[in-house]
Amino acid sequence: QWPFVHGIVERSADSVVAECHLHPLAHGFLRDHVLYTAHVSDVDPSLQGLTVVPRAVSLELLAEAAAVNCTLPYLSLIENVRAHNWITLDGGPRTLTLSARRISDDDTGERFAARVSDGHNTLIEGDVVFASAPLGEHAAVEDLGDGYAPLTADDQLYSTGMFHGPLFQSMGRLVCW
Repeated sequence: QWPFVHGIVERSADSVVAECHLHPLAHGFLRDHVLYTAHVSDVDPSLQGLTVVPRAVSLELLAEAAAVNCTLPYLSLIENVRAHNWITLDGGPRTLTLSARRISDDDTGERFAARVSDGHNTLIEGDVVFASAPLGEHAAVEDLGDGYAPLTADDQLYSTGMFHGPLFQSMGRLVCW
């Protein structure tokens, strides 16, 4: 039911602790999110760059942890996100602990404090909110201001600075940042 929840460790009506097992070979998307390149050595082709779990997947881990105990059908908001460290797979496969605790349940939805850790260290945490109806077409978005002109040409977005493999190369142009 949840792609990254591989086992429930403990569960009550308002909280859950679960496990997630990440493996670069089993989760192919990880091969396209490697610092700095997938090809590291001509001498030893088995060597790989540092595999880093994409931030979007980290947010998905938070959402799935909360979804285990949620009774409402729509994920409406992930906020107050604090990323303390990258989730890396430099030692190969890795087991993460996913946890979520219901902190409110009212007319606006169900709110959970969710966390991903490696046992002792919190890697990312945030609040996950589920609602009874989807957000409208025109959900309020904070004005981001004028922004800054990009420093990188469009044809160099993924060859300079960004380390995303083909699966994650969805941007064709950077207007501002």
